[in-house]
Amino acid sequence: MTQELTLVESTALSKMAEKMMKAAKDNDETIEPGNYKFDFTVHCDGSMSRGESTQVKASFKMNDLLKAVILRYAAQYDDPESWLRALLDVDGALGAVIKLGAPAVLKSVDPDLIRIWDEIEKSSKEIHTKVAPKLPRAGNTSVVGEIKQVAQKQTRRNVGKPSKW
Repeated sequence: MTQELTLVESTALSKMAEKMMKAAKDNDETIEPGNYKFDFTVHCDGSMSRGESTQVKASFKMNDLLKAVILRYAAQYDDPESWLRALLDVDGALGAVIKLGAPAVLKSVDPDLIRIWDEIEKSSKEIHTKVAPKLPRAGNTSVVGEIKQVAQKQTRRNVGKPSKW
């Protein structure tokens, strides 16, 4: 008889499996390309705690703000589309940065301009922190326990091995 997992059980299983996957990857284990068949039963035992939900400031993302600045600036031109295309098109300034790579382009920029950008970005982040509305964030979830594979009577074939098509 099978039954669906509750949200608590699904969350606990997921969190513990994530920990196991991270440990395996940290141990340089990988999955080779291919299709894998599996059929196994696990037993999970442990406990899970969930902190209270909180309100947090929205992340400061200069690129989100720059879109609004650039579009507002473009609107002042008689031909805003041409200006935007010259700046952002793949054949324009942005395309050149993509092709050359941002680090290479920044090496060709006056260091004083980079310093000014950094100062402006820092002060903008400070203002953003003061005025941005808080957003809801779920409390932290921590799980302690173990997942063990339960032995099965039937033979497991090709578990962990790619199947051949």
